[in-house]
Amino acid sequence: MRASVPLIATVALLGSQVALAAPALADSHVAAVTHRAAMKMPVTSRLRIAVTGTSAANVTVKGPATNRTVRDDTTLRLAVGTYRVRAANVTKNGLDYTPTRRKWHVSVKRGSTSLIAVAYKKSGVSAGGSFDTPQTSPTGDMAVLFQLVNQARATSRSCGTKSMPAADPVDWDSNLADAARLHAKDMADNDYFEHDSLDGRTFVDRIEASAYEGYPGGENIAMGFQSAQAVLQGWLNSPGHCQNLMDPDFVDMGLGFASRTDAGYTLPTTYWVQDFGYGQ
Repeated sequence: MRASVPLIATVALLGSQVALAAPALADSHVAAVTHRAAMKMPVTSRLRIAVTGTSAANVTVKGPATNRTVRDDTTLRLAVGTYRVRAANVTKNGLDYTPTRRKWHVSVKRGSTSLIAVAYKKSGVSAGGSFDTPQTSPTGDMAVLFQLVNQARATSRSCGTKSMPAADPVDWDSNLADAARLHAKDMADNDYFEHDSLDGRTFVDRIEASAYEGYPGGENIAMGFQSAQAVLQGWLNSPGHCQNLMDPDFVDMGLGFASRTDAGYTLPTTYWVQDFGYGQ
């Protein structure tokens, strides 16, 4: 039985909104760089969370040395820096409330008060239901891989020599999934395996060409793996891919898959693409 040899590759952003796709190493087919937002020196400032629509909110604020949950209209004293804010569904007096927007990236600046307005509305569904922004849910192997990725992120692990703590689950984003799916299909149709498309576009270009409202974060690709479980294990066994997959700053993810059957091969040649985003 003949089958294509499994290969994997990874890339992320380095610097401020600049795409730097490092060349794949010949022996490992792995290239990884990391993007981090520049942080200022710690200075006390404020972030106001203005909650409307419910008297019981569930909003998490994460940033420099901060991991707090806000339950109502609150003003926080915080160090200057970049923070991730997420709003979750809540239940109050038997009624379910859903935030009309659920994630933000906010810059808390010196001597000022940054404001985030979190609006809730009665949703009629329990926590974990749908939000106002349409989100197409993953199906089939993509649903399996999406669940496996978040299970992997829930456990701290060593990615090569780097220790990665457990991270929050990523949200499924249909626009990132479109970018990933189209790249997987392009590689399958044109018989190549690269982060850059044949026309020179990077993963950043492909994500920005979609309707994704956040910032491109990183990409893992793989070829030749025959199941979601196998490709996940391949990524986790590779330090660069593992670090991308466990990156706590990534908040959104989309997955893509395509395959083709070549003459003389019993198993199809498979292409898997995993695109990450930082959110808004």
